[in-house]
Amino acid sequence: MSVDLAVYIRPRPTVVADVWDYCSPEAAQERWHWLKPHQLVRLACEGRRLRRVAVGAPARHSQARSTTPVEDAAVVEAFRRTGTVADTGVETGQTYWVVMRILREAGVTVPPVDRYATAAKAAETKRQRRIAA
Repeated sequence: MSVDLAVYIRPRPTVVADVWDYCSPEAAQERWHWLKPHQLVRLACEGRRLRRVAVGAPARHSQARSTTPVEDAAVVEAFRRTGTVADTGVETGQTYWVVMRILREAGVTVPPVDRYATAAKAAETKRQRRIAA
């Protein structure tokens, strides 16, 4: 067995998370100097996740539902009426990314943005603001 294999072992993620959180990131980088910074960050994140799971807390990156099935159906129906994700979000009170998630899960294909329609709408808004001012 070589000295490198005996000394430069991959640390346990929970140990990296402990050193990172309770000492400092610099201490972790000094302790495991042979690992790249992105590897340490990944190990620390994994260690925190393992720590949360060990105490029974839900994983932070789990996809918690922020909408009910009734709200999901309302978003799909509003999208069919309006045709745009932005207008659907305004009408239903959901954010852009929540609307996108709901549409993706419902199997609705979102057409690409029509640049001409967007430019025409922007020009009309600008004209209306000039008239109002």
